[in-house]
Amino acid sequence: MPNVFRWNIARREQLGRLVTGESVEGLPWILEEVRRCAARVIAMAGDSQLVFVGRSPEALFDYLTGALAGTSWSDRTTLLHLSLKGSSDRWAEMTETRSALRQQFGALALNPAAIVTGARRIAFVDVTPAMEARSRA
Repeated sequence: MPNVFRWNIARREQLGRLVTGESVEGLPWILEEVRRCAARVIAMAGDSQLVFVGRSPEALFDYLTGALAGTSWSDRTTLLHLSLKGSSDRWAEMTETRSALRQQFGALALNPAAIVTGARRIAFVDVTPAMEARSRA
């Protein structure tokens, strides 16, 4: 199963006009919040592999992927695209969804066998709606 497409911001030459122009108002405040939250994630995760679950923590994933580049932690971030919010189907009836999820978890070495035999613990990182609302205020 192919992974969900995301632009790779680590390759500056692929960003084109995205890296030119004026800076966005309010960015320093947002960056400070992301930095503070990222520090908490690292502190709480200890010596774990960091798996960012869903769309909410993408900013943390991007920030830490850049911050950890070139360090012994550079391979510790994984983005797990997963969102079942608003799904009206019952889990037992979601056979195609369950199959796709199984494939995605396997491709990311997040299936039970890989987790148990992996070199590191796994820390699943998510952002709750209350945290999102607070950060927007």
